[in-house]
Amino acid sequence: MEEKPSVLFLVILGVAGSILFSRFAIEGTPAIVFVIPLAIIAAMLHDTEAGITTGMGIAFLNGIFIESLRDWNIIAYALAAGITVFVLSAAYPKTKTTTAAMLMALVGSLVFILFSDFLQGDNMLFRESLFLGTFALAAHVIAANVIIVLIAHTLWIKETK
Repeated sequence: MEEKPSVLFLVILGVAGSILFSRFAIEGTPAIVFVIPLAIIAAMLHDTEAGITTGMGIAFLNGIFIESLRDWNIIAYALAAGITVFVLSAAYPKTKTTTAAMLMALVGSLVFILFSDFLQGDNMLFRESLFLGTFALAAHVIAANVIIVLIAHTLWIKETK
């Protein structure tokens, strides 16, 4: 019998994965953080509330255990996860396709980058000489989120259109 993972399991997995991969940092900020992908998976497995709870739980626990994610990064990840789950539930209320999950991972990554820019003033996205794909952290955040959500979706979700 195959059971879907609980919200608590996803939060523990997200925090453990974020701690494990926190050593892969670009300019002092971890590039692989499991907040947005696992919030999307929780919303697809359970409901919107579970997705928001998972995203907020992973974000705030990461702030406790990963020193480089303190300050505004926690708030940026928590807001990005919450907004992404709301967009997912509004745009794709009953759809559980891989394409929808990957699209939401992309949207969540961009929302995180915008919030991070706004809250920290790092300006990852809007630079005169650089744009999204050429800034290493932004590109890694997007790629990591899409890959993590793809793997988790393949493991736990049966596609429904």
